[in-house]
Amino acid sequence: MDEYVSVKRCYRCSRFNHNHRVCKGEEVCPLYTRNHSLKQCTVAPTEHKCINCMVYKKHHPKTQIDTAHSSLDKKYPSLIAVLEK
Repeated sequence: MDEYVSVKRCYRCSRFNHNHRVCKGEEVCPLYTRNHSLKQCTVAPTEHKCINCMVYKKHHPKTQIDTAHSSLDKKYPSLIAVLEK
């Protein structure tokens, strides 16, 4: 039987380990890392940037990590790192 593992992700700031009710961060679009809501986003998929992978890259500068995807993607590198942890 496989284990089911999930990670909390805030719908306000798109970061891990908390939810929007207790979020103290600024609203960040999960598609483009700008300060607007997902509903307001007009960015093309080719311009997506993941806030979590950008933060991960900042803290792990020697690690090659792709940031050209949305933080809603289920297979992005920083999410996989959190799940493995």
